[in-house]
Amino acid sequence: MPYIHMTRVRKILLASFSISLWFISLIAYLLFTKTNLGEVFLYIPRAGIYFPVSENFNIGILVATLTALLPYATITYFNDRYIDDIERTLPDVFKALAEGVQAGLTLPYAIRDVGRRGYSVLGKLLNMVAARMALGLSFENALDATFAKYGIPSLKRAAKILKIAHESGGRTFEVLDTAAKVYGLLWSYTYERRTSVRQYVITIYASLLVFLFIGMILIEAFFIPLTTLQKAQPVPIFKGLVDIPVYKAVILYTAFIEALLGGLIAGKMARGSIKSGVLHIVVQLFIVIIFFALVIPSIERFGLFPVIVSRA
Repeated sequence: MPYIHMTRVRKILLASFSISLWFISLIAYLLFTKTNLGEVFLYIPRAGIYFPVSENFNIGILVATLTALLPYATITYFNDRYIDDIERTLPDVFKALAEGVQAGLTLPYAIRDVGRRGYSVLGKLLNMVAARMALGLSFENALDATFAKYGIPSLKRAAKILKIAHESGGRTFEVLDTAAKVYGLLWSYTYERRTSVRQYVITIYASLLVFLFIGMILIEAFFIPLTTLQKAQPVPIFKGLVDIPVYKAVILYTAFIEALLGGLIAGKMARGSIKSGVLHIVVQLFIVIIFFALVIPSIERFGLFPVIVSRA
């Protein structure tokens, strides 16, 4: 998939599309599940607020949010892969360019030669630079026309280094060889950092699962039996208990907030960018939806939880 440069206009269009998609998804889900809007909110006298307790409505909020974030998450995912492909091959490309110059080629001819060898995305970009030079553009203008439109920092730095190497005359090889070594060290550091923080990203996912499991235990093993007991034989100390749907909604929205914040933190830790966390948000929202839409209803329908508790 090609790189999609997110200009200001594209960001506005994507945001408008995502907002529209959120409302459309929510309405479609509510119509599909035949949700009664009159039963969505429940008034809680002790708190003095109306709280959304309808499971279909609450899950619909999660589904709509996931659907709205999916386009941006997809674009970010493929853009990150595109950038990774470039940064991974930069050391090899600069090394190949240095070898070509050392063999006697000029830098423009070395670029054309290296572009023909492959090198994935970066090789295609070098072929575009060579094609523009063949059409009459200068070396600097061909680099700017090819690299600048992407808005990728690593490409901008690479273009600047190539211009410096082209202007350095007899020291072209030294500039290219040094750049190859520096890019190699940078990629090694990036790869090592991502590997080291991977365990912390896994911890964020594990914490969400632990919270959901504890929430399920509280609902099934504590709130439901306690509420049933309170209705059969009222106890003054438990007078403040509210309906079970309220507890489920509180846990659902707490998990929703944890998925949002945890996804942003995971993206910042893994790639150093908050926007890369949108994909983690989508994955964690999917986990929450599966848990509340399938796992808890299955446990309640088939009575699995008492069996699990008794065996434990």
